[in-house]
Amino acid sequence: MRLVSPSLTVLILACTLAGCGVNLLKSTEKKDAAEDATLALERRDETTAIHILNSALHKDPVDNRDGTITYTADDDPELLSILSTAYAQRADIDLLEFADQAQTNATAIGSNLTSLYAIMPVADADHLSDINYSVDCVLTIPTDQHLPGDEFKMGIYQLAKMVLSTKALDKNGDGVLEPDELLDMSDASATSLLANLSAVAQVLAGTGQTDATAKAAAEAIQQYQSQIDATPGATPEEKLRNYLAQNPEAGGSVAP
Repeated sequence: MRLVSPSLTVLILACTLAGCGVNLLKSTEKKDAAEDATLALERRDETTAIHILNSALHKDPVDNRDGTITYTADDDPELLSILSTAYAQRADIDLLEFADQAQTNATAIGSNLTSLYAIMPVADADHLSDINYSVDCVLTIPTDQHLPGDEFKMGIYQLAKMVLSTKALDKNGDGVLEPDELLDMSDASATSLLANLSAVAQVLAGTGQTDATAKAAAEAIQQYQSQIDATPGATPEEKLRNYLAQNPEAGGSVAP
């Protein structure tokens, strides 16, 4: 995915000479980090991009493989937006490809969210950590500082996080969640996943759906929600477990 290269911050003409020097330095450092990281992403060198951006944000460790970095609303929103993409790409999640696959899968007869497991990366600790940090970065950006496409990115990466999190329950890797595997999903986890899906729907609806891809993705999420709601179960959590336990590949019935 090619990112748009950022422009230099406009200098304030009324600043003092010393102030201008500081602003110019910060602006140049930000520009260099954003452009260098973008070039690294174009080379598919996500780890280098993450190093560059975390260094510019003064985060440690810069590769963030052990899950110790905290991002805040005070961090630069442009760098956070690019960093969100870098983490997702290192998790082997391509924004537009995943959005397209999710939409196609949602409209396929008999498919459900588990049908997306085949296009997802291995649900190991590194991939889960990266997609979690991708979502954290884009969610941290204040709403009034969102860049174009951030809401769409937020929705799609949250959906990817949900799918990969449930794929992690598939211990034998057969693409099917058996009842004994679903025992590992607590009520709290199920509630969190359902809240995540609802948040995705709200985010994508908030984009205005002027973009065809965003509109298709929003419709896909609504389809998934409808399938879960139509699945038998006494509670929303039970509905989700029963929904995930359905096996479309084996001819299982998925509620339309």
